[in-house]
Amino acid sequence: LITGVSVRHTSPGGCEMYDEELISALRRRRYLTQALRRDVREGTGFRVFMQPKNRLSDGAIIGAEALLRWQHKGEDVGPAEFIPLAEMAGLIQLLTLFVIRRVADWLKHQPVGEMIPVSVNLSMADLNKPGLATSIIRIAGQLGINPAHMEFEVTEGVAMENAVLAASQVEQLAAAGFQISLDDFGTGYSSLGQFDRLPINTIKIDRAFVSQICESRASRNLASVIIGMTRALNVHCVAEGIETEDQRKMLMKLGCHTGQGFLFSKPVAIERFNDLLRPSYEDKPSKQSGSA
Repeated sequence: LITGVSVRHTSPGGCEMYDEELISALRRRRYLTQALRRDVREGTGFRVFMQPKNRLSDGAIIGAEALLRWQHKGEDVGPAEFIPLAEMAGLIQLLTLFVIRRVADWLKHQPVGEMIPVSVNLSMADLNKPGLATSIIRIAGQLGINPAHMEFEVTEGVAMENAVLAASQVEQLAAAGFQISLDDFGTGYSSLGQFDRLPINTIKIDRAFVSQICESRASRNLASVIIGMTRALNVHCVAEGIETEDQRKMLMKLGCHTGQGFLFSKPVAIERFNDLLRPSYEDKPSKQSGSA
């Protein structure tokens, strides 16, 4: 007797076996996909958080990354789970534009002298949809976004030789004045030979290297190679996932000057991000009300 397994007859004399855990996962995926469609249609459940990008020497906030969060019926569904579902369901572009609009609203209320650039993630599903760059540029103009204040983070997939449409849309965004950051560098399958044809301004060192940078010589050497490559390419370098003071010091020793991670701050709701930028708001009630 086999327990925990379901059997489905598919043809005379044949059958397929399904593990109950797999069946449960498939049911959840179907349920969440339906919920995503409904919440996108009704405009409920989604919020934008921001995590600061910090200067490693003194911790000063010099940028931020916008992150989408989804709560459905009281459950916080992680982006690693709902983003792939949104991509498969054809909803990711609507969610990306939602983030851009929220960031634009935040930027609109920032004092000019205290403005920092905010990055928004674009997936390959975004970039492989014809007309995305044109839509972003048009909406950014309508919302009054200065391209100097918005950056787009893309994955290494845009550097692959068969990613023609994705690369062309990245080039279109860069031509409009937006900065382009290459996210999670070192974990994908990109061709280094493609970088000289792509308008990359920043390379982000993946957290997989940063988490072991003090303990693992291999991680340290790989991070050092990436940092050296950013200098050779004359682009900026940002380290992700910094959690300890030792990691910060090691990255600085290797020549990286900017990073983000829990050592500095977890992502916070965009409505509260000014509390990180300007703690003195606590002494200025008239301004604090505008950032609540």
